[in-house]
Amino acid sequence: IDFILKSPKKTVRYMQSKNDRDLYSYSGKFTPDKSMLGGWGILWLGRGVYCKTVAEAEAKIKPWLADWKAKGSYKTKGGFTLSDGGGVKSLGGVVYPDHFWTKGMLIGKYADQALEMHKVSVGGVDFMILARPLVVEDSTVSGEDAKPWKPNYAILVKQGDKLKFEEKTKKKKKK
Repeated sequence: IDFILKSPKKTVRYMQSKNDRDLYSYSGKFTPDKSMLGGWGILWLGRGVYCKTVAEAEAKIKPWLADWKAKGSYKTKGGFTLSDGGGVKSLGGVVYPDHFWTKGMLIGKYADQALEMHKVSVGGVDFMILARPLVVEDSTVSGEDAKPWKPNYAILVKQGDKLKFEEKTKKKKKK
C-alpha cells in the first residue's frame, strides 16, 4: 500500500496544465498542521452551487458570516473530521472514503487526486476552501471535442466553540 500512497496524484494545477511537474507526490511522512485538526462542516450555498476559484470562495465567506451572525445558527451539509496522524472521518453528507490528509492536501489512497485545502480566518472563524473531486466529464473517444476541465471549490467552516452547528438531516415522515 505504501507504493499506492506515494504514487503521483492529480491536482487542480495538473488538471489545468497537464504538466507532470504539477502532480503531487506524498513523501510518506505525515506533516501536521494543528490548525486543521477537528471537524469541518460544508456550507450549503445552494444545490449545485460551488465556487470556480479560491478568490470567489473567499469573497462568499464574509456575506455568509454576516448572515450566520444575523440568524444565530446555521446548519452544515455534512463534512469530515481531520485527526492527528492523517485520518479523515466522515461527519455525513459528502464523504471522502479512503482519503488521508497531510499539511494542505486531502489525498486519495486509491483515487488519483490530491485536493488542495486552503485555510482562511474571517472574523475569528476558521474556514477551509477545498478543491472538489477532480472529475473529468469527457464522453468523447478522441478527445477532440472534450469539454475543458474547470475547477470548483467547496467552503467548509470549522466546528467548535465559536459556532454552534447542527448537522443538516432529513427527518423521516411518519406514515
